[in-house]
Amino acid sequence: MSDHRRLLVAHTAKIVECGNNKMLTTTAARHVALHGFSHYRTDTPLWIPVLPVDMDGNDPIDLIMAGVRIPYPTWVVYNNANGHAWAMYALIDPIVCSPKSARIERYAALIRDGLCLVLGGDPNYTNTTARTPWHDGHTYYPVLHRRWELRELAALLPLDSG
Repeated sequence: MSDHRRLLVAHTAKIVECGNNKMLTTTAARHVALHGFSHYRTDTPLWIPVLPVDMDGNDPIDLIMAGVRIPYPTWVVYNNANGHAWAMYALIDPIVCSPKSARIERYAALIRDGLCLVLGGDPNYTNTTARTPWHDGHTYYPVLHRRWELRELAALLPLDSG
């Protein structure tokens, strides 16, 4: 297993809600979910390890190649059928959800909103369901073998993005 795959697996819960569309109907072990289903929930009620951005028809790699100044995602997953992408930002310290963490959760949501704005992602998609990386219908592309701190992502967003 490559280092990048290990990083992705380390940021996925051992038991994952998954399904073959955005409506998750199954719970499965991570190795089953990430290979056998088209969608999975990127967090749990107690743990937020990544910030997913639904890119719809935009491509984060095209933005990077065009020289647009964006925070590079940790990985991108493409839907082979329509080319739509998910940009995924792995966090150095996953957010542990609790009543005491509401402020940091709101901060993470604002940063995700800023990423959506900068990347041209779907700002209305507030679900944490993303495409699975190793499904036959998807292409997994590691971009930057890096985990992000929320403040680093915030510092790289333009001031007018959120």
